[in-house]
Amino acid sequence: NTSMTGDTVTVNLDASPSFTDLTLSGNLTVNGTTTTIDTTNLAVSDAVIQCASGNSGASASYIGLQAERGGTDAYMVWEESSDRWRATTSADGSTHSDADMQCGTLYGTATTAQYADLAENYSADADYEAGTVVCFGGDAEVTQCNEDGDRRIAGVVSSNPAYVMNSGLEGTKATVALQGRVPCMVTGTVKKGDMMVSAGNGTARAEADPKMGSVIGKALEDSEGNATIEVVIGRV
Repeated sequence: NTSMTGDTVTVNLDASPSFTDLTLSGNLTVNGTTTTIDTTNLAVSDAVIQCASGNSGASASYIGLQAERGGTDAYMVWEESSDRWRATTSADGSTHSDADMQCGTLYGTATTAQYADLAENYSADADYEAGTVVCFGGDAEVTQCNEDGDRRIAGVVSSNPAYVMNSGLEGTKATVALQGRVPCMVTGTVKKGDMMVSAGNGTARAEADPKMGSVIGKALEDSEGNATIEVVIGRV
């Protein structure tokens, strides 16, 4: 049944009405707790979509989007407590697990880094594993360092750099740590704080009186024989 008040027509429908196609030329207001739209593609002409309409700033802890995945859902939400956007696998306020994100160029201000060294890409004559000591030379810009105490030292191949310069370099390359702490293959007796120089075969060794230009960095760990330890690159 229908009723009319002025220019407003009120239509009272059954509890669960069904329509094949419905076109409204005016506004649609739905008063309910949940509104479900079952569609493959949703096209919205509005430039801005408002979530948590009427929120006072305290009534909603998380505002954003939820991706239902059939298992652990994913969320992109504004988190009121931290006052920032957050990509997460939970929005219940207690079981957060932050999600990874991928993009092209990210513009912003970095406040922390997960990894520990500054590195730069150089063209290399082979693929070298992380921790290899490399020097300038060979058929490309850098090569494995095979001389003892080499003064042409370039650095150590990084495993997980915090920042990589010359990232667009193509072809065979080595990501060489220039500053910071990095795993390094060493040989012989090494004591924490020892200055490290090349030992040949892509490894480093301790040296009490190194030649100028040969120092890789300083050891952060003690070791004996062949091992991989953390070395602080650039610390002389």
